[in-house]
This record gives sequence, C-alpha cells and structure tokens, in this order.
Amino acid sequence: MGHQSPGTRIPQFSRVFISFAAFCFLFAPEARCLASGPAVQRIVVATSIEALPQPLSDYFADMKDAVLERAIEPFGLWQREAQFKNRAQWYYVYLDAAAESNDPRARMQSAQEFPDEQVKARGLMRKSKVKRGGELPWALESMATELTRAFENGDRNEVAMRAGYLISFCACAANPFHLTRDRHGEASGNLNFGRKMLGDPLYAHQDVGQRYGWELVRRFQHRYQSQIDPARFQYPLGQTARQMIFNTMLASLQDLGEFCNADRAILEKMNVVGETAFFARQDEYYELLDDAEGEATVEMLRRASRLAAALIYNAYEQAGSPNLNSSQPEPPTKIAAISQPLPDATPESGTADNQDQENGASEQPAIRIASKNSKVFHLPTCSHVKRISDKNRVEYESEQSALASGKRRCNSCLGKSG
Repeated sequence: MGHQSPGTRIPQFSRVFISFAAFCFLFAPEARCLASGPAVQRIVVATSIEALPQPLSDYFADMKDAVLERAIEPFGLWQREAQFKNRAQWYYVYLDAAAESNDPRARMQSAQEFPDEQVKARGLMRKSKVKRGGELPWALESMATELTRAFENGDRNEVAMRAGYLISFCACAANPFHLTRDRHGEASGNLNFGRKMLGDPLYAHQDVGQRYGWELVRRFQHRYQSQIDPARFQYPLGQTARQMIFNTMLASLQDLGEFCNADRAILEKMNVVGETAFFARQDEYYELLDDAEGEATVEMLRRASRLAAALIYNAYEQAGSPNLNSSQPEPPTKIAAISQPLPDATPESGTADNQDQENGASEQPAIRIASKNSKVFHLPTCSHVKRISDKNRVEYESEQSALASGKRRCNSCLGKSG
C-alpha cells in the first residue's frame, strides 16, 4: 500500500496486516478517520521499548514485532467482536465537551475542568448534549491493569498483546485530534475533503487531523524517531496510571490550535482550496508543515512513548517485579527508580549496589517496607521505596512479619521467594 514506508523491517505479513486492519477500521461507528496512522504506532513501539530499564527492555526487545502487530490490531480486528461498537469509542475522548466556543482558551479551560471519574464525565457529556464523548482515558487505565495481570501470570504472549494495545492507545492520548469534539478540524475552518476510503489517493490527507497524525509522520518518520532520545526520559514520581494519562492528554490538547492554525495558514499561502489543487502540490505542503510543526510532532511522539514506557513499568512494578525469565538467574542490575533518568549501563564492580548483593542476606537490615496498595515488600534501600508516599507506607520489624501479613518479596531487592 502507498502508506507503508520503504525500508521498514516489518515482515511482509505485517505489512499486509496493517493495510487490512486499517481498511476494516474505517467502517467502525464514530470513526470517520483515525488521526494516528501506522507510522506513529511503529515509532512509539520502538522508542517506548528502548526507554524501558533493565530487565524490561531486553524482555520486550525479543518480541518487538509481536508488540507492534498488537499495537496495530485495534485498527480493525476488533470489528469482528460483538462489543466493537463500544470499543470504537476507546480511541478518543472529548475533553472539551463543555466548551461554549471553539476558542482555544475556552477549549483548554473546559478540558482542565473535565472530571477524571468516568461516571461524572458521562454526566457532563449528557449535560453538554454530547451523545458519545469517548472513553479513551479509562480504557487505557484498564489496559494497564490487564498488563499487570499478564506480568503476574508470566505469559509472554499475553504481555505482548496487552503491551501492544496499551502502546496503541498511548499514541491516541498524545494526539490532540483524539481529544476534542473538533476531531476533523471542521469547526476550526480547516480544509476537509470529506469521507475517503483506504485506497483513495486523498485518504491520508482528508482532514487536518489525518494530515498531521497520519501522513506527516509517515513521510518523516525516520527523522522524527532519530530526534527522540529515550535515555533522557523523565517519569512522574508517585502518580497513578490515571494521573499520568490525564496529564499527558491535557499537555497534548494544548497543541491543537497551533496545528490547526499552521495547516490553515499553509494552505491559504499556497492558495489551495480543493482536492485537485492539494493533490498536485502535496509534497510542497508537507515540507512546509514539517518546517512549521516538525518539532511539535516529535514532542507528540516523545510524549506518547514516555507515557507508554511509564505505564508498562508501573504495571510491571504493580505485579511485584516478577522474574521475566525463570530459566535464567535474576539480572544483576536493578530496575531504576522511575523518577530518575534511565541507567546507561550495569553498575561497575565495587559500587554500592554490587556491594549490597555481595554482603549477603545476613547483613541486610531487618526492617521491611511496603505500600498499603501493593502486594510486595522491599528492603529500605530498594528503589521502589522512594515511590511510596508517607500515607501509604507500612513498616514491618522483620521479613517474617511482612510475610505473615500476606505480602511477598520484591524480586528486585530480595530475590525470588523460595
């Protein structure tokens, strides 16, 4: 298909699968177009996996293609399920449902007041006469919970599937056109080519959301990906999955007006007012759009990757940091604290981490620390302890006391329970 970038490493089956899946998704209700295309999913899968600390990055590196196929799957195969009509609403949420005008400030004020509880959000949408306002944040939160269960069960296929779904919807959360009632730029006055089917030459250009999130990223995906440095990612300290998701969406929605304005200004400057004129000068248009919004596009991709990596890490931690390869000994490096930059290498011999391991259990402090909301307990020196808030912190005078409470050992600092 014309929308697949040359030189990718995705198998032939995957390329056919992507085209088929995208085609199927077009017939879903409430989905005239999907702003985020396969190039976005490909970048977010690669960079989010690269951003994960050890041992997660190695674990996912071996099944990157499987994760990518799952990240693309929601485009179409869910259509075969009876509940697909509801799942189509997982791709978006109208954060600006209560906005009284299309003014960017009114839109952002409405979004900032949008409730993070689904029941209250539905009530707000009914009050605002929005019949279907989308379910993106809560669907994504549920996917993070399902990934936790997959880690607990130790099922690699299930982990790949759940991680792929989660990454797919993180890309939606970072794209402003998935977060507004004006998803197609119609109310903003941007050029719209109407409904286009996959295979139509104008399919990937049909509205401002599609031009920005699908075709622009496809054309410049390799350069955009090279500008993202996962090693420099910083992750939120002590935030829940829902907080991370909503913070990402609010930051993303702030870019909506800028993208609409840039698209409109470029087309007006080129004096493009219809399909024929646009199709004849599309290369010029996308070069200008890249000049104007390329950096913001990279930040969108970075934001999606950062959220995906944080949610995957959080799911792994909530599962008790299980040993990811039971046939091999636990890796010598510990998971880095999620609030810190990711480590570049294994600690050198003689560092405090290695000395702690060499000293043995006999010199470990007797006290054990856990969170009220977690199933595991840790050494006081464990990096996970830094993320436990004071109100949730529980201390046990000994490991026996912690075990008697029903909690289990942290695999990172205490090793696998024997």
